[in-house]
Amino acid sequence: MAPAGTPYAAVARLNAALSKALADPTTRASLQSRGVDVTPGPPQMFMDLISSEIARWRPIIQAAGIRAE
Repeated sequence: MAPAGTPYAAVARLNAALSKALADPTTRASLQSRGVDVTPGPPQMFMDLISSEIARWRPIIQAAGIRAE
């Protein structure tokens, strides 16, 4: 994630660096051993995932009356 308004070129550079790190078998295995689901992809794929999770959980959170403290 990056702050809103971050130039796409900067996001693309961060994504490329992260993808390179996640391509390393040792790094990947270390993360997976800690329960991290390693799924590198383009920035839009992550944005789509976040949007779908918000849509999925918003009604449940609202119905339960959950509030951030």
